[in-house]
Amino acid sequence: MYYITMNPKTPKVHQKLIKTCKHFFIKNPILVVFELCFDDENGWHAMFNGQYISGEEHRRIVFKNVLNEATLLNDDDSIVPLEKVIEVLPNAKSFHYVFDVETVMEVVTPDTVKKLVKIPHFSKLNRFTLELIPENFDIQTFYEYIKGNKKTKICLLFDNEYSDDYLVLLQTIVYEIHATENRDYEFPHINMRTMEDED
Repeated sequence: MYYITMNPKTPKVHQKLIKTCKHFFIKNPILVVFELCFDDENGWHAMFNGQYISGEEHRRIVFKNVLNEATLLNDDDSIVPLEKVIEVLPNAKSFHYVFDVETVMEVVTPDTVKKLVKIPHFSKLNRFTLELIPENFDIQTFYEYIKGNKKTKICLLFDNEYSDDYLVLLQTIVYEIHATENRDYEFPHINMRTMEDED
């Protein structure tokens, strides 16, 4: 077993081992990078796919990561909420998070947005992207933040599993943004599978 732990033949084997028991990750802490990209604005950045990252590891993640259905865990195995992830990344230039449907309700709470917009370095991000956003994401409070945002390029990608009230609220916000002629804030990209992309 020791040999398999220390010498996994493929990333898939390693992923299966660490999903079975975190002991394997502790003994051989390999982060499997789903995608490694380079662009002129952000330099190198990595994408982690479906990975549970615990304890100190989430504090050591390079700040240019795309967290793709990754779930960050505290030392006590509780899930790290979105605002805490941002909080520990004071030097981040961009942030891209794809929510995992299995853990999203613990990553985003009704208070997440209120806490997020109070983080001093949040407004210093060049780019902020969220995908598969859950309905408990307080879009009304975030819209108020958007109207004061002069720097960050915001991209919000919604799925199509929402109540009628939430859909109406989203569509109203998108309409207001597009209807405003003289905006003094950074134009956000808001897209939902059930709405036409008006960007």
